[in-house]
Amino acid sequence: GIGPAGMGAYHGHDGFLEFSHKKAVFQQLKKDIAPMLALRPPYGEGIRKYLADQIKR
Repeated sequence: GIGPAGMGAYHGHDGFLEFSHKKAVFQQLKKDIAPMLALRPPYGEGIRKYLADQIKR
């Protein structure tokens, strides 16, 4: 710390970082892209063939 008992350590940018608690923030997409990626049923024949081929490997 700076000075007696580190009294200057809690000022400014570094003090803010020291006493802040970071947390993750999830931001939802505005547009639902799952239908474009064929991630939801009902699956088409092309997706079924692709998945069957991947499962065989």
